[in-house]
Amino acid sequence: MAEGQGKFVMGVSLNVILLGLVSFITDVSSEMIHPVLPKFVETLWASALAVGLVGGVGDLAQNILKAPAGYISDRIGRRKALTAAGYAISAVSKMAMPFSASWPQIMAIRAIERTGKGVRTAPRDALIAESGGKRGKAFGLHRALDTSGAVIGSVAALLLLLYGWSIRDIMILGALVAFLALVPLVPVKEVLRPKGTGTRGREEKPRPGLPRDLKAFVLVASLFGLANMTYMLFVLYALRFVSPPLGLDRLTFAVLLYVLFNVVYALLSLPGGILSDLIGRKKVIALGYVVFALTCLGFTAKSVASLAPAAMAFFCLYGASKALIDGTQRAYASDLAPAGGRGYALGIFHTSIGFASLASGAIAGLIWDLVGVTWAFLYAAVLSAISAVLLMALCK
Repeated sequence: MAEGQGKFVMGVSLNVILLGLVSFITDVSSEMIHPVLPKFVETLWASALAVGLVGGVGDLAQNILKAPAGYISDRIGRRKALTAAGYAISAVSKMAMPFSASWPQIMAIRAIERTGKGVRTAPRDALIAESGGKRGKAFGLHRALDTSGAVIGSVAALLLLLYGWSIRDIMILGALVAFLALVPLVPVKEVLRPKGTGTRGREEKPRPGLPRDLKAFVLVASLFGLANMTYMLFVLYALRFVSPPLGLDRLTFAVLLYVLFNVVYALLSLPGGILSDLIGRKKVIALGYVVFALTCLGFTAKSVASLAPAAMAFFCLYGASKALIDGTQRAYASDLAPAGGRGYALGIFHTSIGFASLASGAIAGLIWDLVGVTWAFLYAAVLSAISAVLLMALCK
C-alpha cells in the first residue's frame, strides 16, 4: 500500500482512528495512575525535586529511545510491530508500579514503563503521517482521542477516590486496563512506501540527514522543553497550596483539577490541529507557548492561584496550551522531515525534547526546593515566552 492510500472515515485514515482508539484505552489506564502518582510519590518521603525527577526521568526514558526506534522502523520498512511492542512493554511494567517501596524504586519502574512509549511513539507517529489525509487533522484527532481517554481515566480515578479506594488499588486497576489497548492494534495496516523511496533505494539512504528547518525547530522545541516541566509539579502545587472548596480534601480536588485539564486538552486538540492546517503550524505552536507562559505566570501569584476558582482557570489554560502544542509539534516535525527517514527524524525530535524534559523537571524542582515555588513557575514562564519569539524568528 503506497503512502496516502487506504480506507478513510470522516476524511481521515482508518489507521488513524484505530491508533487513536489504542491511545484512548492506554490513556484511560495511564490517567487512572497519573493524577494519584504525585501523592503516591510524596507519601514515599519525596521532595519537590524528587517529584520532578520521577516525572523527568520517565520523560527521558521514553524520548531517548524514539530516535533508535524510528530509525529501525525506517530501516525495516515496518512500523506496526514496534508500535505493538511499545504498548506491551508499558502494560506489563505498570503492574509493578503500585508495589514500589521508595521513590527511587518508582522512578526506575516508571522509567521502564515510559520506555514502552519510547519504543512505540516515533513508529506510530510515522504511521499516522504516512496513512494519508491532512496531517494537522490526523494528529489533532489522534491527540483528541488520546486525551479523551485521559479524561475518562482521571474521572475514574476521581470517582474511585470518592468511593474510598486506596491509591494503590486505583493504580492496580489502571494497570489492568492497559492490556485492553493491544486489541485495536490487530487490524491496523502497514503503510508501505512506493518503490524508489524505501530504505534500500539509491534515491534515499536509510538515515538521511535532517533538513536545516527541522534542526531549527528541534532546537526551539527543546528550549521550550526546558520550560515544560512535568505535570506532576502542577498537581503537587494543588496538593500543597490550593484551598479545596465544598469540603473536599486536597487529593480529591487536585485530581478534579487534573480532570479539568484533560477535558480542555481533549476538547481543543482536534480544533488545534485543524487550525494548524488553515493558518500554519508555527503560529499555532507559538500561541501554545504563550498560553503556557501565561499559565505559569498565573501560578507565580500564590495568593491568587491558591484560590479554587483561579486554580481551575489556570488548569484550563494548561490544558489549552497542551492542545495547541502537542499534536501540532508532531505534525510540524512530520512536515519538515524527509519522507524516507520520517521515523528517524521524529525520533530525533522526541529524543531532544526528552532530554530537555528531564532537565526541566530537575531544574524546576530544585528551584522550588531552594528558592520557592514562585520562582520555579517564573522560570518556566520566561523561558516559554522566549521560545515563542525564537520560533517565529528562526523557523520556516
